Amino acid sequence: MAMCWNYLFNLIFDYFVKGERVERTVMVRVIHVLLFEAGLLLATVPVMAVMLGVNLWQAFIMDIGVTIFVTVYAFVYNLTYDHVRVWVVSQRQATVQ
Repeated sequence: MAMCWNYLFNLIFDYFVKGERVERTVMVRVIHVLLFEAGLLLATVPVMAVMLGVNLWQAFIMDIGVTIFVTVYAFVYNLTYDHVRVWVVSQRQATVQ
C-alpha cells in the first residue's frame, strides 16, 4: 500500500512542485513528507482497524508510532536520493564525454 501511494503521491507532488529536486528547500521537503504520511495514514488506519478488530482511534494510535519513524526516514531518504541521483547522473555524463 505504501509503495503504491509513494508512486502516486510523488507523481502528483512533482506535477505541482516544478523545478529541480535538489533545489527544493527544507520547508518544501517537510511539506512533502507530511502530506505523504497524512495520505498514507488515511489509507492505512481503516485497514488496520478492520484487520485488528479495533476502532479507528485505536488503529490511529497504533499507527502513529510507525508513522513518526517513517516520516523522519522518508525525509532523510528523499533528500539523500535527490542529491545522490544528481551525482550519479553527472558522473555518467562525465564518463561519456
